[in-house]
Amino acid sequence: MYYKLFVYYLKNIFFIPYKSSKFQKLHTVYFLIMNTNPFAIIIILLLSFNTYYAAHAQDKLLTIEELETVKFHNTWEEALEEPEQVLVLNLREQDMETLPAEIRLFKNLQVLNLTLNKLNTLPKEVFALEKLQVLDLWGNQFEQIPPGIEKLKSLKFLYLDYNQISSLPAVIGNLENLEVLDLEGNQLTQLPSEISQLKNLKTLDLEKNKLNRLPDKISNLVNLNILDLEENQLSTLPSQMENLKSLQYLYLQKNNFRELPSVIGSLESLEFLYLQENQLIKLHPNLSKLRNLKLLQLSDNSLQDLPEEVCLLEGLVELNVQNNQLKTLSNKIGQLKNLKTLNLQNNKLGELPGEIRGLSSLELLNLRENRLRNIYGVLQQLPQLRELRIKDNPISEDEQKRIKDNFPNTEVRF
Repeated sequence: MYYKLFVYYLKNIFFIPYKSSKFQKLHTVYFLIMNTNPFAIIIILLLSFNTYYAAHAQDKLLTIEELETVKFHNTWEEALEEPEQVLVLNLREQDMETLPAEIRLFKNLQVLNLTLNKLNTLPKEVFALEKLQVLDLWGNQFEQIPPGIEKLKSLKFLYLDYNQISSLPAVIGNLENLEVLDLEGNQLTQLPSEISQLKNLKTLDLEKNKLNRLPDKISNLVNLNILDLEENQLSTLPSQMENLKSLQYLYLQKNNFRELPSVIGSLESLEFLYLQENQLIKLHPNLSKLRNLKLLQLSDNSLQDLPEEVCLLEGLVELNVQNNQLKTLSNKIGQLKNLKTLNLQNNKLGELPGEIRGLSSLELLNLRENRLRNIYGVLQQLPQLRELRIKDNPISEDEQKRIKDNFPNTEVRF
C-alpha cells in the first residue's frame, strides 16, 4: 500500500548496491589535475571532504541520509576485511541459520540487514553493538523478540515483520530511541502496556496479527504518526487514544468494527483514514471534527446512507464508499469543495441530489452498478470532471447520448 512510504523507505535504500570505489575517485582527481580543468579545485575539495567524512564517520551516529552515502558491505567475507570500517552490513538472502559471534568485531556498525534468512535467534554479541540504529529481521523464523534486544540503546528502526512472534516482552519498552517498530505478519494477540514507554515512536505497524484490543496506555505514544492495525480482530478502540495528537495515518481496514469509534473524532491531525472491509452500519457524528482529513476509505461495509458529518469534512480530497448499501446522499455533499475523487460504485442509489453540482474540484466520479436513470441534469456544472463511470445503470440510450455530447472533455464509460 502506498501509505507505507515512511515505514519502508529504509528497507529500500539499504538494498542498493555500492557502486563507487576509492580507486575511481582517486583516478578522477588525477585526471582533473593533469588536465588543469578550471573546476578541478572545487571537485578536489569536495572529494577530499568525502574522504575525510568517510574516515571519521565511524566516530559518530549518522543520520539516515548520511548512511545512504557510505559503503555498503554485502558479504560477510568482505566485511571481515575491514571490520572497523563497516557501518552498513547487508546480509539479505544469505540462507543464514545462525549469525557468527564475530559480529562483535563490527564495533561501528549502524545498520544490520538480515532479511529473508532462516534465523530464529541472535548471538549475544549483537547486543553489544552500541551504535546500531537499524536492525532488519524481516522474513526470518523468530518466535520471540531476541532476548537482550533492550540493550541496543541507539536502535531507532526495528523490523520484525513476517516472523512467527506471538508475544512481546515487557523490555520492548526500554528501547527509548525507537522511531519505527514493524511487526506486520506475526501472531500477536495482545500488546504489553510497556509499549507505551516508546515515547519517540513515530510508526507502529501491527498489520496482519490477531489483536482484539489495544492497551489503554497506547495513548502515551504522543509522537506516533502512523498506526497500522489492518487485518486484526478489533471491534473497538480505547478512548485514551484521543491523546495521539500527532497521528496522521490510521489503518483499520479488515477488522470487526460495526460502529465508528467516537475517539477517532479526537484525532485532530488525522489525514488518512482507512476503514474498508469492516461491518460498519453507521458513522459517529464526531467524524466531522477531522478538519485535516484528506482521504476517507469506507468501501465494503454496510452503510445505508452517507451522513451529513461526512459532508462537513471540507479538506477531503478522496472519498470511497464503494460496495455499501447507500440509497441516498446528503444534500450537503456539495460542501466538499476540495473533493477530487468520489467512488459510489455498487450501491442502491436511485438519484443524485442536485447539490452534487457544488463539487467544483471533482475529477473522477464512479457511479457504476447503481439504479440511476437520469443524471445529466445534476452533472452539468462539474467543470473539472475528467472521468465519469456509469456502466450498469438503467440509463436510456437517449440519456447516454446527451451525456456524451455535452461532456466532450470527459472520458465517459458506459
